[in-house]
Amino acid sequence: MSQRSYPITRLSLQKRRPDFRRRANFWKAGASGKHSEAARRSGVVGTFGIGAMANFGVCDQLIVETRAEGTDVVLRSTAEKALLQIGSECIELTHIESARPVGTTVTVRLESSNAITLDRARAYLDPYVNVLPVPVYLNDELVSGSTLLAKLPTAGRGFHSLDMMTLSDNLSGGEFEVQADANGQVLVLATKVLLAGAPVEGSMALLQSGGPLMALRSSFGLAPVPAIGTYGFGGFADLSYLQPTAGREALSRESIEQITRLVALCERAVSEVLARTTWADRNTSFLQWILSHGRHDLAGRVSVQALPEGIDIELGSVTEKTSGKTVHYYAGNDRLVLKTFANEQSTLLHVSPNNPCRTV
Repeated sequence: MSQRSYPITRLSLQKRRPDFRRRANFWKAGASGKHSEAARRSGVVGTFGIGAMANFGVCDQLIVETRAEGTDVVLRSTAEKALLQIGSECIELTHIESARPVGTTVTVRLESSNAITLDRARAYLDPYVNVLPVPVYLNDELVSGSTLLAKLPTAGRGFHSLDMMTLSDNLSGGEFEVQADANGQVLVLATKVLLAGAPVEGSMALLQSGGPLMALRSSFGLAPVPAIGTYGFGGFADLSYLQPTAGREALSRESIEQITRLVALCERAVSEVLARTTWADRNTSFLQWILSHGRHDLAGRVSVQALPEGIDIELGSVTEKTSGKTVHYYAGNDRLVLKTFANEQSTLLHVSPNNPCRTV
């Protein structure tokens, strides 16, 4: 029989009587030790489920070794799928002598019919543990410790900061740093997040057209979030108030609504910042946001071609730069029209044929 072991190491949150806690919670379907004040302060993720027994969908043996914070004792739990019986003490709990550091090691012996490659295991774990500050190892390879920014596909794009804005609505708020690359594509970092006026632990890192948006809590991955907004923001929302559904396949409806509010504030911050820069002309999503929100007051730096000079002028300066002339606009390409209305006494604003720029 082919066997593989995938040990995963993380810091333990157990403080005392780990043998009792493990038997009463970890090995008991439907039980949870996550509702204490200490667990909440530690950022424990999840609500309820079937615990360690879920592993036996793919393995025939599970060994868990834990040295809790503040103890010199290592507790080892061993479970064999073939020996599991309802109503019997079929989990072996022993204390062992070991110099291992504080933390937990889970060793799984896979069934031959459920062989999983190391690459598949790594790909599965990555969105859940890659930004955890505590060390997580997969077969001695560190798979945690990254940052939200490092996980975004920004390499070589030269993002630089444009401005910082503080915004809020009637429920959410925060500080939003807006960055842009040479093409006017934006990156937003949201910090000092507020919910109903109270500070929220966590932050957001959002990239325009950045793929899926992953929700996390205390740096642990929860579930992807449905696409939100005009800019197609992808990235990470790591916020302490987010809650997964019972099966962890998605976020709760309330959590999605809260993220949607924050993303809307991010988009407003981006739009108000871009409106003051030359990037206003380079970002199609910015123009679409103007239309969607009726914010034509932000279009002053969007440019239009002026004929017969053949120069681009900003909409906010059209009045000044066409003073004393008759001004027309035209979105077509009929050469006779262009020649007739673009002359020394008349300026023709040659409107873009493409939307959303044309409508703006």
